[in-house]
Amino acid sequence: MLGDLIIGKEENQAKAVIDAGPWDALLRNLDSQDDFCSLKSATVISLLLPSDSSVPPKVSSKLARSLGKILRQSPENQDIGLQCLGEVLRSHSIRQAIWSSETSGKGKGQATEAGEGKILEGLTGLLQSIVDSSSPTSPQTQYQVALCFWLFSFERDFCENVESKFGIITLLSEIARRAVKEKVVRVILSTFRNMLTIAPEPNKPSLLTASSGMLGFTQSLISSKRFFGDDEVREDTEWLQAYLQDASRQLTTWDEYMAEVNSKHLSWTPPHTDDEFWIENARKLSESNQAALKKLLALLEQGGSPQNYSIVCSDLAKFIKYNEAGRKEIQKLGGKTRVLEILNSHPDPDVRYKALVVVQMLVSQSWLA
Repeated sequence: MLGDLIIGKEENQAKAVIDAGPWDALLRNLDSQDDFCSLKSATVISLLLPSDSSVPPKVSSKLARSLGKILRQSPENQDIGLQCLGEVLRSHSIRQAIWSSETSGKGKGQATEAGEGKILEGLTGLLQSIVDSSSPTSPQTQYQVALCFWLFSFERDFCENVESKFGIITLLSEIARRAVKEKVVRVILSTFRNMLTIAPEPNKPSLLTASSGMLGFTQSLISSKRFFGDDEVREDTEWLQAYLQDASRQLTTWDEYMAEVNSKHLSWTPPHTDDEFWIENARKLSESNQAALKKLLALLEQGGSPQNYSIVCSDLAKFIKYNEAGRKEIQKLGGKTRVLEILNSHPDPDVRYKALVVVQMLVSQSWLA
């Protein structure tokens, strides 16, 4: 009945419900074992929050945790969670609060409540499942997930850090390339434009790498005029194409390499296969307290495709070959143990072979260590 009072109705009806002090009752029902009750409570809170500037912080924080859990439930529940997020993320203060609470001082994968309840991890997981799915995902679901990232993309902290923390550019790019609906392309292009406008340096390399390929995608849209019935799509496409074309002239192969590593989605691009690249750049993995090497090794810890594992092991072998300190650095960071685990347990024979090469290089001439 509360839903009937406010859904699609005048704003003064929502205000009347807020004046009645509904928050404690609604929060209790978020924990209901009855799916309908908990989901409807989440919907009502999501619709009321933007109308109340004095809402207690406990309301938005508990709703965020609940929506994070809903994103990990059945597809039907996920759709409701996405609709709720489409409402609450319109609030600048809520976007800031979610980003801060889910990213400050914690690495990816360190969610509270037994790994549940984090919205940004849940949304990234949905992007990954859309890309990995063998059957098409509904355009509405694609749009709703992309819309959430678009709403976040009005925040500077998000634009400056989201790619290094979650690697969303490759995933959104792949969804845009496959999209059959104009609105999906529109919201993704607009997200990228926001990210480049607010924080160009962290995002340019990932948008230019082969695994994302947004320059080629925008060029194909311009050539075919596909989706150009929408003025926003045309304007954003032309802006991105001009911006990325200019940026591509300045991109170094090292920028391209690090963009791939940061995106967490590797492909056999020239930096991974060219010995000249490693002769010039192997020592860079050791710079800044081995920051780049740590990122590369982290890809072996978080799972991923067999191709990811193969490429990381190949890179580690080249790093050892062209950097005399590489062997010690990998061992000091625990890389040898992880590569041995992959050698002994990974089902893919190519991954095991690449891991074997790394192990052989790590143990050879070990008397010099």
